[in-house]
Amino acid sequence: MRSVTISLFILLNINLLYSQTWPKYYGQANRIDRPWDLIETYDKGYLMLGNYPEFSWLIKTDINGHILWEKIIDNEPNPLGTSLAIEAASDGGILVCGIALSAYSNKYYPYVMKLNACGEKEWCKIFEGSPNDSPWAQDIKETDSGDVVVLVTKYGSIPEETIHLFKLTSDGEVLWKQAYATTFDYPNTNIKIGKSLFINSNNEYLISGDAYWEQPWNPGGAMPLTPLFIMVDSDGTEEWVLPFGLNDTIIGRAFSATEVENGLFIGMAHDWGASLIPLFAEFDQSGQETDFRLLHSQNMDPDLTSGTLTKMYNFDSKHYAQGTFIYEPDQSIPITVVELENDIFGLDTIVSNSVIHHGHFSPSSFTKTFDNKLLSNSTITTSSVNKDISLAKLNLNLEYDTAYTGNYTYDSLCIPGPPQSGFIYLDDCDIITSIEMPSAAEYRAKISHIPIRIFPNPANAQITFALENTEHHRNIELRCFNLLGLQQHHARINSGQQQAAVNVSGWPPGMYVAAVYSNGHPVGRGKFVVRR
Repeated sequence: MRSVTISLFILLNINLLYSQTWPKYYGQANRIDRPWDLIETYDKGYLMLGNYPEFSWLIKTDINGHILWEKIIDNEPNPLGTSLAIEAASDGGILVCGIALSAYSNKYYPYVMKLNACGEKEWCKIFEGSPNDSPWAQDIKETDSGDVVVLVTKYGSIPEETIHLFKLTSDGEVLWKQAYATTFDYPNTNIKIGKSLFINSNNEYLISGDAYWEQPWNPGGAMPLTPLFIMVDSDGTEEWVLPFGLNDTIIGRAFSATEVENGLFIGMAHDWGASLIPLFAEFDQSGQETDFRLLHSQNMDPDLTSGTLTKMYNFDSKHYAQGTFIYEPDQSIPITVVELENDIFGLDTIVSNSVIHHGHFSPSSFTKTFDNKLLSNSTITTSSVNKDISLAKLNLNLEYDTAYTGNYTYDSLCIPGPPQSGFIYLDDCDIITSIEMPSAAEYRAKISHIPIRIFPNPANAQITFALENTEHHRNIELRCFNLLGLQQHHARINSGQQQAAVNVSGWPPGMYVAAVYSNGHPVGRGKFVVRR
């Protein structure tokens, strides 16, 4: 184990931290520190995921940005590639994904890890078996049921299968993997890249990204880069694929999407026209384009030229988005936060306010808090050899927020005490190969049945029916028939119920058939004997 102490990983300027509210800066002098993701945790603190050479870095702060603890993610003896995304789990834990160097094959592969509420590793999976080099896990989300969905890029063959979803249980058991928008189904396309994952109100998975797509009026011609959205149901079935703006000559990529109202979604994208222009892409639940809007940077500030917005959050009457633009006076590319009117597509002027964070650059992340404030996470450059992580909290007027003065209890789910700073090692992660992961179709076939195990068999008093997969079914019934086809027993089974006991002491001796129905269709059966 490395002997480096965690005390090295402190704020760049601790005096600055306590002398002002926002922004806060995190890093070490003469080192390149960069942020990748940012979440609000269950206790109203914040968790940042960053990295610097050879390590990834989890920084937990209180509501005012003061560090509570830190974890360095390290898969000794090999450096970690990069951790790219984090997600707050419903049990207070933390989900992390990225790319790691396998100690077994000495190649880079996607990895997924679950930490408990104390920041300690519960499980970790490295997914080997890809036919190409260096696939990675790009984004991670937890479903309402506690399962884990991971967006994985370039795990399959290239260019045929470059966007995958992996689905795991809360315990890390792999349920299925599936490729989407493949060239097998869309032959007039090339490599697709997934940028982000969103779970909508119907528990479907919306992927945002880009693809090289043939233009409909130019068969066999060039395939320009096109914003791409893909909808997948909770069992892994591809519902639709939308290359946005093909008929409007839009060339660019999509970064994220959010659900607004009336079954509509807005994708954050950009268009490569004469310059880089932010694009709001509106589409409906069925994957049909409904509108789009280009936002010219001069509408925000006359000194801004080309740029892009990558993530947006909607409030009651406003939208807020963050991205980067070229600042004409010095040709820098600062982080810019924009306040937008709710009616993006119907008003002539949609920008209400904007703020330019000079000296702050990409990579960055953006989220909103429980009390409708905005958190902006970005890279700040102080010299050619020094970059640090910046965290700013803004109110809805895009001003730096004031400090919270109340008493807050942090990491209350960590027993017996608060988390300790330290290292998280990935050298003992479970190695999962492609042949160990069923496809979504194989998974659906597996859960479409309710296997029955009957005991004791034969029976003369009480008999028990052990049932599997009931959590995936609705309107479940257990029926028992004698060999003449006459129904001897009928009972309702709850979704998720694993056993049902029946008293057969008064039944005539003989053989019986037990059948399980879901929504009126038979999905499982078994035989048993009653004797005296």
